[in-house]
Amino acid sequence: MTHVVSDVMGPADGWSWTGKHPVVKVLPRVNRNVQYVADLAVADATFKSTGPVTITFEVNGHKLDTVRYDQPGKFQFAQDVPEEWIVPGKDTLLGAEIDKVWTSPGDGAKLGFILTKIGITEK
Repeated sequence: MTHVVSDVMGPADGWSWTGKHPVVKVLPRVNRNVQYVADLAVADATFKSTGPVTITFEVNGHKLDTVRYDQPGKFQFAQDVPEEWIVPGKDTLLGAEIDKVWTSPGDGAKLGFILTKIGITEK
C-alpha cells in the first residue's frame, strides 16, 4: 500500500498532479531484486512554459537516478534499487524532485508532473 507523505495532490481518475518534491511511503516485503517504478507524464501545458525538465528519483534519501525529459508525454521510470537501501517490512520513502515547476497564473498553484503510479516492484 502506498501512502502520500508530501506534495501529491488529490487523485483525479487515477492520476495526480505533483508539486516540486513528491514523496510517498511504501512497505516492501523484500529488498532483493526490486525496482522503483513510476508511471508519470510531463504535461504539454506546463512544458510550454518550463521547457525540458529533469527529475531526480530517490529511495530513503538516496539518489537513485536523474532523468531529463526533453518533450512532453507519458513515461515510465524503472530502476533497480540497491538492497541495502531497503529493509523488508519497514517503511520506505520514495521521492522524485523536478527541477522546474509551472506556476498557475490564476491561483499560484505550483505543478510539477502528473503521477499515475509509484512503488516498489519485485522483478
